[in-house]
Amino acid sequence: KELEVMKESKSLLGPNSSVGLKGPSGHARPGVSYLFYFMLKGCPVCEREARVIEDISLNHPEIRVEAFAKGFSDRELDGFRFPTRQDNGMSSLFKVNSYPSIAVFNKKKQRYFLSGFIDRERILNLFR
Repeated sequence: KELEVMKESKSLLGPNSSVGLKGPSGHARPGVSYLFYFMLKGCPVCEREARVIEDISLNHPEIRVEAFAKGFSDRELDGFRFPTRQDNGMSSLFKVNSYPSIAVFNKKKQRYFLSGFIDRERILNLFR
């Protein structure tokens, strides 16, 4: 579903963001798309989705991927081949109530939030 205008999402990509998805000026880079992936340790669907996210991260450099994980140790997070960090409240900010979940911010300034397993093509279509 398309997200309503979210004050939180603007601040995530703004000058005081702790997410680290900013350009040199401190603002979100124009023409850059973002994918936030929320995952939970022990969730088999999350493991399957992580392979899709890895593929997108490795093969689509125009999409900035950032994953937020619950229940993983820092050492386990190092094993992912895409940027992954501890959740630290991000899932609450996005009101995530099921895993896996994905938030998409495309370069057309559209925002989407999806829950459950989402295949590669459906995710990529949100960026087109």
